Amino acid sequence: MPVLELAGEPCILLARRRAPAFYDHIAGLCRTGGFTLEAKQDVEHPQTLIALVAAGLGISLVPSAFASLPRRGVAYRRLDPPGPALQTIVAWRRDDSTPLVREFLAVVREVRRGRRPRA
Repeated sequence: MPVLELAGEPCILLARRRAPAFYDHIAGLCRTGGFTLEAKQDVEHPQTLIALVAAGLGISLVPSAFASLPRRGVAYRRLDPPGPALQTIVAWRRDDSTPLVREFLAVVREVRRGRRPRA
């Protein structure tokens, strides 16, 4: 979906205070596309955002991970050109070697290598 097709659409976004980097990326993407995306509603929680989209109250630009929140009546489409990529970092206590932390880090390493984590 071309970004310019979003111009003039009612939009629902995660509140900037909730996800400032993502919000600013969206604003920049729209500026690059030649328009300003004006949020009709800012929400605090991803599930609320998806519910409002499902209710027909607007569209939203969301991280691709939101596609794992299926909801009847909501379609997810990739942008053309693709939206911004956000860097994700992992933090853990260096001296924590519990099984949970070790397994979590193993999953992180698999994802980083582009593999699906084992079930």
